[in-house]
Amino acid sequence: MKKTISVCMVLLFLISGLCAAAPKKPSSKLPKTTTTKTTTRKTTSSNSSSSSSSIEESCIDALFDICCSLMIANGVGVTFEDYPYADGGGFVINDYESATDVDGKFYNLLLDTSLFMYPGSALMGNRTRAELTCFKFIGINFENIMFTNDLHQTEAHLGSMENAQGMFKLGAQFWCFQWDPISLGLNMDWLHMYGRKKYNTFAFETILRSYPFSPLHLEWRYCFSGSPRNVNYSSDDTITDELLMNSCLMVGFVMDRYELFVTWEYVQDGFEQMRSNGFGVGLRAHF
Repeated sequence: MKKTISVCMVLLFLISGLCAAAPKKPSSKLPKTTTTKTTTRKTTSSNSSSSSSSIEESCIDALFDICCSLMIANGVGVTFEDYPYADGGGFVINDYESATDVDGKFYNLLLDTSLFMYPGSALMGNRTRAELTCFKFIGINFENIMFTNDLHQTEAHLGSMENAQGMFKLGAQFWCFQWDPISLGLNMDWLHMYGRKKYNTFAFETILRSYPFSPLHLEWRYCFSGSPRNVNYSSDDTITDELLMNSCLMVGFVMDRYELFVTWEYVQDGFEQMRSNGFGVGLRAHF
């Protein structure tokens, strides 16, 4: 907006200057005068644009520093219950007066496994996950998925898993903030595809997690990644987006340190030419 206003002001100044200086008869000095004023205005506009860009960069840097500071400040005062709703409360303990709260633990290990199915794509599989929060807000994330879309074959061919595909993810996890009503985490993973197609890439995932009241646990994970262009796929692609995306909404019911959960999932794969909705059921344990 500032750049647009600056350009309009420059144009107004140029037009008014030309109208005031224009003689009744042609003059040889007019081109020189016009060129000088135009050059001056261009220099002013360039300086204004450079100053505006510098201010925007400074604001972005300041915002990034504030977010990092808040993440560290929140993480210093965070400890965890032995498992969700262990003492009648939630799961995350926010004690900002003492960085070493004896009533909580500074780590959290989460293990879960689930079965999922996408009926429209005749696809089913298993997902195994592990999250280790080592230092309150920094941890390690692991996930392995195995699936097949060979469900329309005869029973004799199902055991061969001819169309089996696997996906392995390993990376770092960062929690921007953690409270019982809502927590926000980010995963940055190395992704390895194995099976029918093999390639390596990177994946990014956001996690929203909530322990609103016992025994309920709500969670939403959104993961996306790209695939290398040197992988050969069919030429009759109809989905031009190369993004590999998965959205998973989970509702869990906590029973001591164990949790039974159900999921609704949506997947989009530009290379497999698939957009599909599915569901899953699984078991999770907190240590």
